[in-house]
Amino acid sequence: MSTKVRFNYADFVELYADDKLSQIVDGELYVSPPPVLRHQIVSNRICYELTRHVKERNLGLVLSCPTGVVLSDEDVVLPDILYVSHAHAHILAPEGLRGAPDLCVEVLSPSTRKLDLEAKRKLYAKHGVAEYWIVDGEADTLTCYQPQKNADKPAAVVSPPAKFKSPLLQGLELDLAAVFSR
Repeated sequence: MSTKVRFNYADFVELYADDKLSQIVDGELYVSPPPVLRHQIVSNRICYELTRHVKERNLGLVLSCPTGVVLSDEDVVLPDILYVSHAHAHILAPEGLRGAPDLCVEVLSPSTRKLDLEAKRKLYAKHGVAEYWIVDGEADTLTCYQPQKNADKPAAVVSPPAKFKSPLLQGLELDLAAVFSR
């Protein structure tokens, strides 16, 4: 007889204290190695542009990994980048976020690719994330989902030389040639 081990927020706190990149999705524990260099470069470029846009317009707060997002007792994730509008500032807590950010950005890594493309996309839809970007630094694409409208069909798939215009953040244009430059 086998039993499936389920993890919760208390387990996440204990694991996080050991500086492991761990996430819990539907009670299942995922532990990841540190991201590869390409991931970090692309992530930092997006975070910089997003932070600049949000700060200039006083729209809210942009944070990067490792910021814990507690969506439920059995759903605790670490998006690469997230944005919380002033309207949702009530989800900010000393330990991270307790609720869905307005935007979650995941930059694909070999170790988290399947999790980001499938389970987390569905999880973000379930918990009310307004916009979800999946950024592929190897294919040089940004796929934008609006999970509350359609969790399965992208709102946009963009690659250089095009600029990405966020449906959520009016006026934001990401120069994807600069984001993905090598």
